[in-house]
Amino acid sequence: MSWIHVDSSAQTRSWGGTDFESYRPNGGIGHREWFETDTGAGYCLVAEGAGQTGGQYYLLFKANGSDKAVDVTQLLWPVETLKYPQDADSTLYSEVRAPIVAFVNELLGARPFKD
Repeated sequence: MSWIHVDSSAQTRSWGGTDFESYRPNGGIGHREWFETDTGAGYCLVAEGAGQTGGQYYLLFKANGSDKAVDVTQLLWPVETLKYPQDADSTLYSEVRAPIVAFVNELLGARPFKD
């Protein structure tokens, strides 16, 4: 298996708005995606809550061809925290997200996607 990590700026067709509806509002916090290059299966890290109000990250999994994403946040149990505090400057969410992304990259053996 070969996994790639895609930043939210490279929006893909595998995830639709309905996959994230129960995790809104995310206050503009971008999601992160991982795709298995052979099967098209994917993981997506989504935020629930804005940076200014605080919130939590969730990890979703979607099998190739599936219409429904499944919450698999329990896979992140080794990560110290999934919650980001209220932040007037709206930057603490990225400090919490960084070790989560690093953990998922390590777990999957993912490499970054390059255009």
